[in-house]
Amino acid sequence: MTDTFSEIETWLGSNAPALLTVLNPPADEAAIRAFETRRNLRLPPDIRRLYLIHDGESDKSDGIFGCWKMLSLADIEGEIELIGEHGIIPLFRSGGGDLYYVKSYDSEKPDLRLLEWWHENPAQAQVISASVEEFLFDFNQKLKSGQFVYRPDEMAALINRDDL
Repeated sequence: MTDTFSEIETWLGSNAPALLTVLNPPADEAAIRAFETRRNLRLPPDIRRLYLIHDGESDKSDGIFGCWKMLSLADIEGEIELIGEHGIIPLFRSGGGDLYYVKSYDSEKPDLRLLEWWHENPAQAQVISASVEEFLFDFNQKLKSGQFVYRPDEMAALINRDDL
């Protein structure tokens, strides 16, 4: 996780340095534990590692991950309140209000899959990736291959070339 995110940051530094400034500083263990206690949820180990790298993206971001914004812990709490679901942890939000989420961690039955919540039909969740770690690895590979572009005059985001 750390190596992959470091490579993403290196790419951003070379190709879209302004986007580095929309990444929030890391959360600390105390903030993560407080979040888990308030929401009565448990972050999966890879999600915990991710938030120890960056506590999501700032409000100035339109979504580094192909117009999907990594939510801060505070934004996650807001999304949980908004959708009224218990047991899910929204991690990324599209501009249209769709979510990528994981389920609260259960060490007896771990489910690390990243799922998609369509605001039009939330009951029809689809698996996006086997894990957030795999999602970031795949994103990084696509980033290196030129799949995403940065158009600062349009938005503070990386745009998938397929969406242009």
